[in-house]
Amino acid sequence: MKQEHTSVLATNLDDMSGEEISYLLELMMDKGAVDAWAAPVMTGRHNPAYRVCVQCKKEDTARLGELLLLNSTAVSVTLEVRHRLMLDEEVVYLETSLGMVRIARAGAGRHIVHEDLARIAKKHGISIAAAKEKILEEIDL
Repeated sequence: MKQEHTSVLATNLDDMSGEEISYLLELMMDKGAVDAWAAPVMTGRHNPAYRVCVQCKKEDTARLGELLLLNSTAVSVTLEVRHRLMLDEEVVYLETSLGMVRIARAGAGRHIVHEDLARIAKKHGISIAAAKEKILEEIDL
């Protein structure tokens, strides 16, 4: 098991659409965030909003904090330092009739990497659920 220090940048956004926030989360991930998420909240002023959080490596905190501020309507972000425990993860590549997929294994858990399922579903014009079902018929997960 590994441990690392991470930062979580957080802000409430009550004047951005869900689509804009989705783009913001994708941008943060593309620029090096460990994870990024949003959840609906009700602010102290009784405004519905999204709580946007970006988890990043300690050394990326300032850069991603600035990126979050410049690409959202936020005027400030809250910073929390956290400790993260992680299992060692193994990724195995398997060829299937629908294409190559990655299987991630950590501890007792195993799963097909979501990005691979999405790529396959789009390529073959099927749902992610159908892609997953077809792949699971072919492999021993």
